[in-house]
Amino acid sequence: METTYLLPKAKTILPSTATRLPAVKRKTWDIFDIAYDQQPSRPSLTLKLSDIRGSLGFLWRFILEVWCMAPGPFAQYLLSCFWISISPAFSLYIAHTTLGTIQECIVDLEKGRVGEVPTWVFAWLFLEALSALVAHLKYRAELSLGGELKARFVPQLARGSLALDVKLSKDRQLLARHGDRGYQDYVPGLSVLEELSKKAGSLLAFFLELSILVYILIDAGDLDAQILTYIFLAFFLVVFAVPTNAIGGAGTFPSLSVYCLYAKDGAARYLSEEYQRTSDALGVVRVSPWILATRLDPPFYWALARSLIIHYPLALYVTVLPWGLTPSSLASMAFLQYATILLRDTSNNLRTQFASSDSILNAVNGAKRFYEILENATGLQHGNVPYPLGSSSPQGMSLTFRDVCFRYPSTDIKENALVVNAVSCSILPGQLVVIVGVNGSGKSSLLNLLPRLESPTSGEILVDGRPLDDYNVDQLRKSMVFLSQTEELYPVSLKENLLMGLPDDAHRVTDKTQMLDMAAQLGGCYELIKREGYDAVVDTHGIVGQSVPGFNNGNIGPGAVAEHARHLESLKPISLSGGEKQRIIAARTFLRLLCSDPRLLVVDEPTSALDAIAERDLFSRFKEMRKGRTTIFVSHHFGNLVKDADLILCMDEGRIAQRGTHAELIGDKNGAYFKLYDAQAAGF
Repeated sequence: METTYLLPKAKTILPSTATRLPAVKRKTWDIFDIAYDQQPSRPSLTLKLSDIRGSLGFLWRFILEVWCMAPGPFAQYLLSCFWISISPAFSLYIAHTTLGTIQECIVDLEKGRVGEVPTWVFAWLFLEALSALVAHLKYRAELSLGGELKARFVPQLARGSLALDVKLSKDRQLLARHGDRGYQDYVPGLSVLEELSKKAGSLLAFFLELSILVYILIDAGDLDAQILTYIFLAFFLVVFAVPTNAIGGAGTFPSLSVYCLYAKDGAARYLSEEYQRTSDALGVVRVSPWILATRLDPPFYWALARSLIIHYPLALYVTVLPWGLTPSSLASMAFLQYATILLRDTSNNLRTQFASSDSILNAVNGAKRFYEILENATGLQHGNVPYPLGSSSPQGMSLTFRDVCFRYPSTDIKENALVVNAVSCSILPGQLVVIVGVNGSGKSSLLNLLPRLESPTSGEILVDGRPLDDYNVDQLRKSMVFLSQTEELYPVSLKENLLMGLPDDAHRVTDKTQMLDMAAQLGGCYELIKREGYDAVVDTHGIVGQSVPGFNNGNIGPGAVAEHARHLESLKPISLSGGEKQRIIAARTFLRLLCSDPRLLVVDEPTSALDAIAERDLFSRFKEMRKGRTTIFVSHHFGNLVKDADLILCMDEGRIAQRGTHAELIGDKNGAYFKLYDAQAAGF
């Protein structure tokens, strides 16, 4: 089905692209212009074997893996799907036989098969009861399979997600595969089974029901059967020919968003007057974006045909044959009503499942995409050189940048898009380096290249004399400690938040309490932890799931709300200010410095919510822990740092504008460093 877009009446400039796009048609609807892809007169549903050949191996692998993992639930699921697909055809045949038997009894009670009526009625009811039981067993099988799939694959997906580098973490398609809501509701691989079973089931159900219907009509051979044949032909024509909306295809419309200014800005009266003026200019608008997005009804004649043939076939039958109604016609009318209800659902399901050849291809390729997620979560190429090297200096990590350039993939490829531009410099082991510059000068972008969160567009970075790409990235990252301006706390206890910063081997430290207290003191949050306790939970949500009105669940009652409040209280949830969060995050960094032996410490503007004294003390404590590691500070308030720095890098528009010590740079009155330092000094 075609995606449709709602546009206000205005000159629209479409983005240019080298790909040949479908022809676009427009339709005026009140004050709106609707743009949509023109549908081909005969949609192609052909599917070449070459399109899916590469995915069949993955599909077979997935099926075997699920079978070996949970043979019982998998067999139950497949058998349930099979029964649900074939049972409507049996029901259709039994319904016709039952009604025919009742008809014979009404026409001639003596010759009719009165004794068979209860048998066929019981068989009909038993079939429906069995189908309800099988549907329940299918649901239970889905839950069991879901649990098995989660236990098997979610840890692998979590590892893949954690391995994503920044470049791929901005890839919307990859993130959509991993899911941006976590894995609590996501069952990996289940959608592959569901899509394939739905398509196979809908196809099997339709052809079985159609075969039974044809057999019944041919076997009858009377006038009623002829009339039923014509009605069913019209039925299938309407079901498969009626467009889903007024422009011949289903689609979604982006709703208009309204951005409001708060009353605190003093613009309420102005906005009210402007809204009234615009409303008067528009006049009476009979449609809204929401109505067009959800109810763009097809033309009236299609709605009339659908209503008469699909919803009221019984009335249509009586209208066609008013002069020849017989006792047998009553059975035919009852069968018609039941059959149209059954076939309507099956036909609509078939039309949905096979809307286009892409839907078939996507279902078959689902297993391939699933394994691509598991096995190729990150495009980062890992080296195999362990770190540190035998020749690495005990004083810290040495860094060399050789003509390094970097641009973000989303930007246009042009010279001014480089956020790091031809950077060349050397940082010796154990040096204290301060990087300064205005916002957007490339400081953080340059540092993100060191742990390989990003990869340089060009140039080379050496660590201890070897190219950065040669090293095992996990070992390299364990040798670095980064405290950035975008660190977050997690909705777990304060203790777990602190321990989360430790590398794997550091978790083996037996006595963590003393280390935790020391780290809290260094980070400036010890008094907060003494007051709240290590078990206090940060900003907990407290609800895994809740009843949603409209999904067969009632409204949440006051008793459940009160119980939720008691549950939250038992979790000891706390809300933290911005400064308190930054202190805890800093303590997490100190804990890693205490429990491991990193060779590089990077502190990148982590104190935006701290007061001047707290910021000064925090950087002083980091300076005290410099022994055995190279240290890089980034801060806008660098007055207390630069005088002790071995090297200052002043960046401007992605380049290193100046380098040297404070004494060397401050003498250049026209330099970028002097201007920054002077502006900062003037504020005090």
